[in-house]
Amino acid sequence: MMKWEHKFVGVLMLTLVACSGGQQKGKVALKRYLEDGNSGIPAAVRISDGVLIHTTQLFAKRNHGEKNESSVSDELGEILDDLDSMLKVRGSDVEKVAKLNLYVSDPAECDAVRDALVKWYGKRSMPAITVISTPLPRPGAKVALDAVALVGDTEKPKGVEVWSDIAAEEGRTFGGEALAAVAGKKTDLVYISGRASKADDLRKGTEETMKQLMFSLQMLGAGAENVVQIKAFLNPMTEAAFAAEAIQSFFEKGDRPPVVMVEWTSSSYPTEIEMIAAIPERESGEDVVTYMTLPGDKPSPVYSKMAVVKGGKMIYVGEMVGDAKVSAETETGTLFDRLKQAVEAAGSDYKHLVKATYYVSDTEVSKELNNLRPKIYDPKKPPTASKVTLENIGVPDRGMLIDMIAVPKE
Repeated sequence: MMKWEHKFVGVLMLTLVACSGGQQKGKVALKRYLEDGNSGIPAAVRISDGVLIHTTQLFAKRNHGEKNESSVSDELGEILDDLDSMLKVRGSDVEKVAKLNLYVSDPAECDAVRDALVKWYGKRSMPAITVISTPLPRPGAKVALDAVALVGDTEKPKGVEVWSDIAAEEGRTFGGEALAAVAGKKTDLVYISGRASKADDLRKGTEETMKQLMFSLQMLGAGAENVVQIKAFLNPMTEAAFAAEAIQSFFEKGDRPPVVMVEWTSSSYPTEIEMIAAIPERESGEDVVTYMTLPGDKPSPVYSKMAVVKGGKMIYVGEMVGDAKVSAETETGTLFDRLKQAVEAAGSDYKHLVKATYYVSDTEVSKELNNLRPKIYDPKKPPTASKVTLENIGVPDRGMLIDMIAVPKE
């Protein structure tokens, strides 16, 4: 097994290759930056043009419930095979995946998942990745993933196309949501920060939070048909089906968009939900990113409630962690040093961050994150964000893992 503590993308940035990886030919372009010299995993991937697809949380079909005897590497291989087949339907493949988010039920298996991913890709160019540990909505499943990729058809659709097939019957998904959603040409992506509502149970909390998100879309003249992906941080995962049912109530029967679920440990709210949507493109003279505060919301200097991204140029930064076995202040500081290096290598900066996900498992590190963000971010344009407390982030001796989405500063 590879000793990922020494090869982890966010740990030894000095071992990374400073030039970009392979660029795809044709109208779409995908470039990799700071590729790890051993694994080939890039710290960041930049997309310069093209149609994006966001998948749902995908599972192995071989998983048949609580008594699952397949290995985590076998499950991951099957999911990746399925993902590759799905993308090839649209003239794409796994080398055009910009970001893979992997979810592992056993924190001790996170390194095995990284090893299996590198082995499966072989000599093919790899995406930026984030691996976290969380209970999964499907009982017995060991690993799941969702992906952001380029698809080959760059001319259509011009809005959002929900991509479904016999997913539920084949067992790829948790419970009937679409396999993926395509945000086509002539659309701008909308990132809505995680929102939450106090409630006595998960179903009610999900319903009330979804109402907030739908109101956010209404402020943009959009609605349920514009949703690309929903990500729910919830507790407990054993009641995930109630959350899925509540989400379904906001969409036409059998037409639920991609959904991703992660268990968090919040004692205040049963769920926090974030959303990605696509709306008709704005006028060309506007900024690449517009940061918004909705009516009734109090502005924050450390995160925006909503960000609207113009055009198809995106930067996906993979998992970043700080130094191990150090103070909370040093761990947080070294993490952001590495994040800055990755963002700048891909042509961006801290004034062009779009979406942050902070996975934390240590209270002191979480406090340091709160102290550091006002010093780093432009208070008028901080990224949208979700801060998610986990039992174990899946990286030994660290209390926080961050992934980030940005846009080029040009």
